[in-house]
Amino acid sequence: MGKKKTSSDLITLHLVCSFNATGMLEMLRGKRMLFVGDSLLRGQYTSLLCLLHRGAPGGGGGSRSFETVDSLSIFRAKDYDATIEFYWAPMLAESNSDGAAVPDDRLIRGAPMNKHSSFWKGADVLVFNSYLWWMTGDKIQIL
Repeated sequence: MGKKKTSSDLITLHLVCSFNATGMLEMLRGKRMLFVGDSLLRGQYTSLLCLLHRGAPGGGGGSRSFETVDSLSIFRAKDYDATIEFYWAPMLAESNSDGAAVPDDRLIRGAPMNKHSSFWKGADVLVFNSYLWWMTGDKIQIL
């Protein structure tokens, strides 16, 4: 006998089944949506792309492309003239953990965020998140 479904399971199932990929792409028509953050947000970005890919006619907008250049990943739904992007910035401000390798002692440059902010200028929708700001026990030094 299978596991009994809980109300939480049913709510989750309803949300996934009722997601309107075409509707979301229509709302993003002619726009640029940008996720800025760390691996937690990258997972949410990837999940959104999967939902759009499965739910939209033609698999995410018919004519589509995906590319990654350095810290920027770009999904293009060409039929909607829309992009959904992810920019890797685990600390939002410039830090020594901007690359793939994570150092033992993190350094954050508290000065202007010119390095990262140039990527999100011109975005119509911004989604920021970084769980690293809430970590305890790690050494983080702000310069």
